[in-house]
Amino acid sequence: MKDYNKSNYAINKIRKGIVYRNADGSTLEITFEKIAAENPEFTKEDFAKLKELSDELYHEEFKSDDLEAHFVQSIFDENDERCNCVLPSAEDEYLEREERSEYEEKLQNAIDTLLTPIQKKRLYMNCFRGLTIREIAKIEGSHRASIHESIVSAKRKLRKYLINF
Repeated sequence: MKDYNKSNYAINKIRKGIVYRNADGSTLEITFEKIAAENPEFTKEDFAKLKELSDELYHEEFKSDDLEAHFVQSIFDENDERCNCVLPSAEDEYLEREERSEYEEKLQNAIDTLLTPIQKKRLYMNCFRGLTIREIAKIEGSHRASIHESIVSAKRKLRKYLINF
């Protein structure tokens, strides 16, 4: 857990102005007096709203950082024995892409040759457009049972064809 007292949130909350921390660790505090000197129309209520917003933003940042530190293990932690960060080789990636491409080609061929036009349309609406069997039946004006049987039959045909692949 991050040290609360050193967090941007705590520093901003404690001080009466709005605190900005620079990359080098130094801080800049903007007070009402500094703003009012350059902008006479600026009121204390305006500053209070800005200060409150600044506190909220820093608090969200603090909670987010704390949560991330608690639940996320860095893949670059060299001290952790569990960290096994092996990337696939270029050859493995190439072979995987080739296999996937070949499989997609076989699937498209199976869809084109094994399924009826009605089965293709219903399978597309169900699997790719995310429509339910009830929605497809309503669109087509058919019974749900016939839509269901058509989709199940299409999937069975494709599974039987692709199981040999």
